[in-house]
Amino acid sequence: MLAPKAQLPARAAGAERQSWQRGPVSPDLSLKDLHIWRVSLDAPWSWSFDEALSLDDRMRADRFRFESDRRRFCVARASLRLILARYLNAKPGRLQLEVGDYGKPFLADSKSSQGIRFNLSHSHRLALIAIVRDREVG
Repeated sequence: MLAPKAQLPARAAGAERQSWQRGPVSPDLSLKDLHIWRVSLDAPWSWSFDEALSLDDRMRADRFRFESDRRRFCVARASLRLILARYLNAKPGRLQLEVGDYGKPFLADSKSSQGIRFNLSHSHRLALIAIVRDREVG
């Protein structure tokens, strides 16, 4: 997982290519901040992914037909939980995520969420996770 720092396209006029940095263990998120995390969905499996996934995550993963899709879902979901846990100083596997009317996940406990809102977007081998405080994103 890499840090909240946007990467500019190399061909953008006048833009310098930026690299992603590792994210802080305890990120500081002000009301005006937008943190973007990049996750490689082909990352090597880690024991921390096993600890981060909830029973519900595992049940959802079992519904995928193809192993590659199942694995990428698990990496994305575990990474999301690991990143959210950094902001909330919580155990990733204990975060209660629910799904809204249109399939967007959110933190179920509004008191312990500390106003954290997020969006997860993924395509092929890459996922981006946007994190804000006290406003919607995505």
